[in-house]
Amino acid sequence: MEINPHLPPSFWDNVEKTDSCWEWTGTKNKPVNGYGWFHLNGKQQLAHRLICQAIPPGMCVLHRCDNPGCVNPDHLFFGTKQDNARDCLAKGRWVGKSRVTVKDVEDIRKEARSQVVAKALAEKYGVTLSTINQIQNHHTWKRVDTGPKLDHEREVSRGEEHYNAKLMKEQVLDIRSRPWVRGAAKLLAAEFGVTVPTIYAIRYGQIWRDAFPEGEAPPRYGVKGGKAPRPKIEKPAKPPKLPKKKALKVPNPRVARKEKIAARRAKYLATQSS
Repeated sequence: MEINPHLPPSFWDNVEKTDSCWEWTGTKNKPVNGYGWFHLNGKQQLAHRLICQAIPPGMCVLHRCDNPGCVNPDHLFFGTKQDNARDCLAKGRWVGKSRVTVKDVEDIRKEARSQVVAKALAEKYGVTLSTINQIQNHHTWKRVDTGPKLDHEREVSRGEEHYNAKLMKEQVLDIRSRPWVRGAAKLLAAEFGVTVPTIYAIRYGQIWRDAFPEGEAPPRYGVKGGKAPRPKIEKPAKPPKLPKKKALKVPNPRVARKEKIAARRAKYLATQSS
């Protein structure tokens, strides 16, 4: 690669040439393993790009030596952004903002899939439980090829062994054996520490379909319009209606006064006529 002949002498004052790399001793974007910065034409520019002559439009300048602070033209080459990403991934430097590394992802996927193990892994690596689940299910870190990726290629945890299970099989059987009366869902949800929709899903057989009392078959969920048949709710008996009391008629004082005046007037007219 040809050297840019228009560089000022102050540029070369920040270059320390060795037998291999030409180390940039000036300002860097990071204190350790950072790219060199140089102020030219009123703006900050990358040193390893300034030393190259005639960079093709839209191309990146990559390092063969994997040393960001090197400005040796023999160690630089042109490539697209995709080439830059592949080169970064091949050299094991693609981490970004992730809190785990490729080695951590491989170790996480070797562990069993259960809620207890997932919580322990989340505390160990300083991430959330959802992050561990996404790594184990290959929703993230897809480029790390470790183990089966598809659901039908691996054994999926069910019931108590599921990473997000909040109930045990005995508790599910207890819920299904309780009498189903009005308001029972809210009481069961508060007792077992789950949501009301979870209680309904257990009751209707949408989840925990392998946990039913002996002799009781799970409902045929999904047959009629994708909805489970709702069980009949035992409504409490209504108390007998009491007879209504008749309201007392209270005379209107104005009407009574008018009637009294009319009666007096009729009496007075009767006496006058006689």
